[in-house]
Amino acid sequence: MNQVTVYCFVSPFPTQETTHIINSAFQSVGKVKITDPVKGYVLCRYKVSAFRTIKVEFFVERSDTVCKVRAVIHGEVINRARDKWWDNYLSSTFSLYPNVDFGVSLANKHPLVCGVLFLGGETEQVFTSYTTGGTSLTGFLVGGALFGGTGAIVGGLSGTQHTYGKSREQFADTQLMRIIYNNGRIWEGRVEKNSSMYQEIMVNMH
Repeated sequence: MNQVTVYCFVSPFPTQETTHIINSAFQSVGKVKITDPVKGYVLCRYKVSAFRTIKVEFFVERSDTVCKVRAVIHGEVINRARDKWWDNYLSSTFSLYPNVDFGVSLANKHPLVCGVLFLGGETEQVFTSYTTGGTSLTGFLVGGALFGGTGAIVGGLSGTQHTYGKSREQFADTQLMRIIYNNGRIWEGRVEKNSSMYQEIMVNMH
């Protein structure tokens, strides 16, 4: 089964320039195979070992004010290694455009939970935590279907703490969530309500 990991960020530039930025930044960490500035698509390969590479696809979608970029990584790599490689890619991007806010920051070994979308039944509650450094995804989310795919939703990071949506009592032992980390990684799954991750999320919400 093909393992897929999704990272997202935003770009204030048009689709073609954003595609060029992705192309240029990726060349320092891997190989670019296809670049289509018109469609906003970049296909790359990243060398994991001497015998194995993983595929990385970038999809650029233009909204009213920014381009939304979704990076889909195909291949089985542990999260820590994936985040380290992604930090290398982001560092390359930040070096090329040091004064541009791409809405994400480096994980530095320990990515932080910045946004949570609670899912299930009639409940839809979006939580965005306070974040330092002026990071902003400029209202990137709201509602449930930004990129139209499981694990590909981004919560808006506005720099202030707020709650959006409606909620009802939950009686299950687990909660289905979409989580965004400060480096743009998206995770979706069920979190045990007695787990340390769930407690951390609930404490930060209040």
